[in-house]
Amino acid sequence: MSRVGLSVVVAAVVGVSLTGCSSALSSNSSSEQLQALKFESDPLGAEIRTTQGQTCKTPCELTVPSHEQPVTITKNDYVPQTVQVTLGPQPDHPFWKNPPPSLVPNPVRVVLPPVPKPAPRHSNKTQK
Repeated sequence: MSRVGLSVVVAAVVGVSLTGCSSALSSNSSSEQLQALKFESDPLGAEIRTTQGQTCKTPCELTVPSHEQPVTITKNDYVPQTVQVTLGPQPDHPFWKNPPPSLVPNPVRVVLPPVPKPAPRHSNKTQK
């Protein structure tokens, strides 16, 4: 391939790449900014539910709005937990002039304790 042909191919690839970045950035700036939020649990397979109604089973990741929000984690036979996701510092980002603040904690990690089992009932009858 000639140098001119190679230059044209490289320019086209770079142009398409930059166009994708700028369109993604402009679409987020006009609407609510979203971020990936990861979830981990012990035991695995707990259900995650956001206030927007999104769900997944751990380990998983959801794309959520960049604002404070509670997240509920449940699993049968375990005590449910709610974790408050807050806003952390605004990260440095070379493409965004005003990136959204980071979500904290990310990943959200929880250990679900088992539901306490009821104590066995003892009979009041005495054995003979």
